[in-house]
Amino acid sequence: MEQIQTLQKQKKQFLQEVANEYGFFGKYREIFLNRFDEEKATSINTELAKFLGMDEQEFQDYLGKICDRLDFKSTNQKGRNKKGESRWEKAFIWLWNEKFIQQNYSNNSRHTNSEAAEKLLKNY
Repeated sequence: MEQIQTLQKQKKQFLQEVANEYGFFGKYREIFLNRFDEEKATSINTELAKFLGMDEQEFQDYLGKICDRLDFKSTNQKGRNKKGESRWEKAFIWLWNEKFIQQNYSNNSRHTNSEAAEKLLKNY
């Protein structure tokens, strides 16, 4: 149980550090910390927008700019993306399955993060 709490703290700290690294402040930071939190991976954007006290379009606009800054550029594809193919989902998977692991925050992170990515893709 203590290891799980330690891992959760490390992940929260990691998100804070990434937010600092990419210069996310104000609403950008608030949206980044919530949308990319593994515990909220299966939350839909509408729910998160409501939780953060904004409409979905405003949330989507900020999220798009966050993805741009993370270097997940728009493909200008029309219509809705398939599960796992939206920019934020690709950024989420990169964040936890590559960047987090590269920073060596946890020996168990690859297994844990792969499960989070699978959960995200199944439930989004």
